[in-house]
Amino acid sequence: MALARAIVYTPPNKPKTINQKKKLGEQAFLEKCAEAEHSIKQAICECPDYEKLVRELMKCGDEHLLLKDTCKIQVGLPVKPMLAKPTKGVQIVLQRFEGLEFTCEYKYDGFRGQIHYNRKHADADNDCHIYSRNLENMSGAYPDVLDIIREVANAQPDIDSFIIDSELIAYDTEQDVILPF
Repeated sequence: MALARAIVYTPPNKPKTINQKKKLGEQAFLEKCAEAEHSIKQAICECPDYEKLVRELMKCGDEHLLLKDTCKIQVGLPVKPMLAKPTKGVQIVLQRFEGLEFTCEYKYDGFRGQIHYNRKHADADNDCHIYSRNLENMSGAYPDVLDIIREVANAQPDIDSFIIDSELIAYDTEQDVILPF
């Protein structure tokens, strides 16, 4: 909210404008602030790098819609995952989706892992990363998963990079069962 107000109040792309609030009027100023806040929130969801966001805001100023062109999802920069919201029961979910087609998936006991792969990374040992739901690099804890991702990626030479949002689970290959995490 503070960034949005600052950018609208004194847009860096309009150096002669010191107080745009006077020019716009209270209502138009607040509306423009709300629009800028929405653009900034969207940008930070896709590119949670505040340094880059501020640098891009300084370039585009109150033309905040330009943020979507530069602050977007990229391999190697983890994003906050969408998390499920608990309900009081299945009936509530069924009521919300009544008359609509939908699918469900089983909730496994595992680790939410966001896997980033970039074939063109200069260091071959640094081409693949696993991030937690808190955006922590957990790659060192799952070398076997990294090996599998690299094997799959090598079988698809036309694909240079990808991001997979996943649930990593423990699996016993001999007993063919999912294990508690």
